[in-house]
Amino acid sequence: MDDDVHAPEACFLPHQLSESPAGDKFLLATQAPALEDSIKIIESHIRPLDEITDLSSTACSCNGNNVGDKAEPNPSPVHDPEPAAASDRPIQSFSTTGRECPQFSVGDTVGRIAALNSVKLPPLMELTGGRPEIAIGLLDGPVVANHPNLIEAHLRAVPGGPAGVCLEPNGIACGHGTFVAGILGASRDSVAPAICPDCTLLVRPIFGDAPTEPEWTPQATPEELAEAIVACIDAGARVLNLSAALAEPSTRSEPRLHAALDYAMQRDVLVVAAAGNQGAVGTSAITRHPWVIPVVACDLHGLPTGQSNLGRSIGRAGLGAPGEGITSLGINGSAVTLSGTSVATPFVTGTAALLWSIFPAISAAEIKLAVSRASGPRRTTIVPPLLDAWASYHHLAMDYGRRRIW
Repeated sequence: MDDDVHAPEACFLPHQLSESPAGDKFLLATQAPALEDSIKIIESHIRPLDEITDLSSTACSCNGNNVGDKAEPNPSPVHDPEPAAASDRPIQSFSTTGRECPQFSVGDTVGRIAALNSVKLPPLMELTGGRPEIAIGLLDGPVVANHPNLIEAHLRAVPGGPAGVCLEPNGIACGHGTFVAGILGASRDSVAPAICPDCTLLVRPIFGDAPTEPEWTPQATPEELAEAIVACIDAGARVLNLSAALAEPSTRSEPRLHAALDYAMQRDVLVVAAAGNQGAVGTSAITRHPWVIPVVACDLHGLPTGQSNLGRSIGRAGLGAPGEGITSLGINGSAVTLSGTSVATPFVTGTAALLWSIFPAISAAEIKLAVSRASGPRRTTIVPPLLDAWASYHHLAMDYGRRRIW
């Protein structure tokens, strides 16, 4: 084991943004009076914190009933992006048994908003619901595409891997894939967090339906995961969401996985991966890779859950995100509540997708740096800081503004 053991600390480091973003804009404005146009660009992307005294009052927040109206994409993105290549084949074969899932009403609104508020996502979600050109590679189980809260989602299938069909009415793999898809791409009036419903989800199953076992863990071999990573990248993914453990890891099989992660870095594709739920201190071939952002599950107080894996590389390069008692879509129309690092991972993935939707011209490295820097200083312990989505946005807005000015 290559990790030193340290006393666990809270995922959350109190990180306050400047009370006066206008102060930063003033410093920029005084550089040259002729820079008014550039300042307007920054102002169009910055919302002072004193206008958001209560995150639960934003458009995507809880007023006692619904999350709120679906946010429109930012009307003035800094750059028009290059369209992300994605498979044009819709997921027509992903269904339970051919039946339409029943409709259901909004449920755990308070818990959902508490989870989103814990990582300051509501104001970012108010700015945009994402863009179809920003494609997320969902390496997970199959997804129920005819779910009533996924009907309007931008779902595309990536060929290969286990069957995309949900073979069992209550299949665990199908339930897991649909749950994670709901966190990212469900409609904003659903029970799910629905972080980036206007982004494209490239669904590439890496595990199929398994027997109903309480201890079943979504997992894939290094070879299967490497193949899926390359397939999603070639299909046009900008960010990959990995929510599976490694099955049968070995020194002989890991080089191919390492090469696939290197390929993601070369192609400027961000990789966000679950740290694992064994409650162990250590790393894996995934979380050790320098390009990966490992994600630890935290409770609503920002503390890591007992089942989350921790480690030096996880503490150094990873982030914490809500992963306890999260409610999302169930395959039969009812709400489902789950916990774990695979539940926390899409909160980081969704944040990256929203940031890229607002700043489509920046690189994956800049996104990675923004979410890492905004969430507090890097640590020498085994516990990462908590994601701060709003601070990440402010860092990118100011950095982009300075780049435009100079």
